[in-house]
This record gives sequence, structure tokens and C-alpha cells, in this order.
Amino acid sequence: MAVKNKSIKLFLNDSINEGEFLHSLKTTASVEMNNHKNKRRYPELLKPFIEELKKRFNRNTSVHNVMPLVDEDVLLACFKLLKDNYSKKAYKIHLESNLSYLLDRLKNQRYEFKPLRTKFINKKNKPRKVYIEEIEDKVVSKLMSIILEVAFLPNFKDFVYSYIPGRSCKCAFKAIDSNLKTQQEPYLLQLDIYKCFDNIDMKTVKRLIKKRIKDLSFLKLLNKRFPIRRKSTLQGLATGAMISNIFLNKVFDSWYSETTSGKIQTWVIRYSDNFIFGIEKPELSEALIAEFSSRLEQYGLKLNTSKTQFRDLSKESMKIFGLRSSYIDSSLELQIPDNKIVDINEKLLKLSRTSKDKEKWLDDSYRLLINHFNYYGIQNHLSFFLDLCNLVKALYSKY
Repeated sequence: MAVKNKSIKLFLNDSINEGEFLHSLKTTASVEMNNHKNKRRYPELLKPFIEELKKRFNRNTSVHNVMPLVDEDVLLACFKLLKDNYSKKAYKIHLESNLSYLLDRLKNQRYEFKPLRTKFINKKNKPRKVYIEEIEDKVVSKLMSIILEVAFLPNFKDFVYSYIPGRSCKCAFKAIDSNLKTQQEPYLLQLDIYKCFDNIDMKTVKRLIKKRIKDLSFLKLLNKRFPIRRKSTLQGLATGAMISNIFLNKVFDSWYSETTSGKIQTWVIRYSDNFIFGIEKPELSEALIAEFSSRLEQYGLKLNTSKTQFRDLSKESMKIFGLRSSYIDSSLELQIPDNKIVDINEKLLKLSRTSKDKEKWLDDSYRLLINHFNYYGIQNHLSFFLDLCNLVKALYSKY
């Protein structure tokens, strides 16, 4: 069977050398990332809506009319942003009438969320509950998430690297590497919040949102999805990531910038509920931990002591954002954990067993490889990606 994608065809070439492979991987990953940003994040149908929202939020500290800007094109764009699955295909059969009916209920404040389904996934051999919405609820949650993003994105600090456009995990590692070069010694302190997403104070979150968004229709939707009694972002929902960022911006980011920066630690990088501090002297870490814990307690949160780490990276490694990290020759060295390597290989094998179309399987496998490149980067991982490529070649030949 002829391979349509030229980049994939190059990956299957047995005579390709490491230089060609690396160049192809970097080029394709860059194109894939740009396509993802342009097509997945902001479809053309959504751009006029976002631009108008930005204008209103830039002109005013609070905005009253948000939901009147929503039309069927906006809902269609939100629908297109959802992952493909059976529910999406079923909803698409009568898409125009479904979205028209959805818009009518939103405009008249008659929309009701359906009961959430729950699912447990393994997270480091421990079950973690995630919530699953019905397809129509996902469209509404995506809409709410976009509105919250436009309203609060200007408030987020430069050291925050989670759930923000253009600030990926790879960007966070680059920032850590850059900051380490400014220190005399590579001392890092890592802190984590215990069950952060299960203990977010929604009263505080809603108070913050009401300062920026005074649209009663939007606030009514927010109350329906997150009743006051609930102290959780409901992991798995589209709105959860933005709500956690809004809350942690209040709890930590603004507080750090206004009161703590420069007093004890030199810099900080926050990725979700994980905090990496660069410290000039080891003895200052205890004072920082005490300050950090005290601040969390004011909002009903606790420090996860089991994940607290202090390291001199020049002498011993440290696990940061899932990667074993060390500092060698003035450069941050990253190592993909063995369990991640096993997981990726198993995913490739599973794809080969479940996919009936050879061309689609090859495309899915290729995109899996590219996605992992965009997350981990190529530094010190060339052999890992070459091994993955060789596995794809072997499976392709046996398909």
C-alpha cells in the first residue's frame, strides 16, 4: 500500500540517518504543533467571537454581556474542538437542529446539565476519579472555558505554564534550564498541593469570576455546573483547568509576585499544582516551605509532604513533571522514565491490534510519536525516538 504522507514515508525509509531523522522529526513536530494551535484551539468560526470578547474585557474591568455574543457558529466551533467519539458522531447526524435547540435553551436560560458519569483511571497505581459529561454538556463546558480563558488570561503570571496557550510542559523545562543558569548552585525545591483539584474553594472562585463577568446567564450556568457545596473542579471537565488556574492565581501566583518574590527564593515555575523554586542557599528552603504551607492553609489546602523535594541537581537527580532531571555541564538533562517508555510501546502495539485500516494505523502511530516529541523534546532522547520509529517499521512490515 502506498503511503500518502511524505513525512511518514521518510520515517519508513531504512536508509535514513540520524541527522535526517532528527530534522524530519523537528520539522514535522513544528508543523503539527502549529496546525494543532490554529485548527484545534481557535477555529475560524470562533475568531470573531474571541476578538469581540477581548475588546470588551480590555475596555472594562467587568463585562455584563457575554452570552448574547454566542451564536450557532460559536457552538459549532466548540463542537468541532471536542475529541471524536461515538457520541460526537451521533450528535452530528442532526447537528444543525441540535445546535439550534441548544442555542435557544442557552439564550432563554433554560439549559440544564445532565448527571455526570464517573470513571476511575490508574494514576501511579492509584485509582483517580474523573468525570465524563454528555456530548451537549461538553459543548457548553468548552464554551464556558473559552470565555473564562479570554477573561482571565491577561491576569496569569509569566511563571505559570499549565493550561495556557503557548506554554507547554516543554516550555516549562526550558524556563527551568534558563533560570538555573542564573544561579551559582543548581538548588531546586519542589512543592506540591495535596489533592488540590478535590479541595478548590468554589466560593472564592465564583467571587473572582463575578468581578470579571457579570453576565447573569453565564453565572447561572456556572452555578448549575458547580454548586456552592462542591469543592472540586471535577477533573475531566473542560472548565476544570481554567477554574484551577483562576484559583491558584489567587492563592499563590499573585501573592508570590506581590509579597514573596526576591525575599527567600530567586524564581519559581508553576505547572498545574506543582511548584519548582530556585533557591540560592539550602538553609532557606525550610522558611519557604513554612510560608508556602501557611498560605495554603488560608484557603483550606495542604502541602503534599510526600512530594516535597530539595535537591542539588549537580549531585543528585530529581523527578520534575514526570521526568528524571539532573544538571550536568550547566544544562538541564532530562530522562524519560522506564514506565513511560513501556506505556508508549504498549500504545503502539494496541493500535496495531485494534486498527483495521493500515493507512490510518500508520497515521495514528506517527501522530503518537510526534505528540510525545512535542511533550518531551529531543534533548537526550534521540535513541528513544529512533527505537519507537523502528518499532513502527517492524509492525508496519507485519501488518
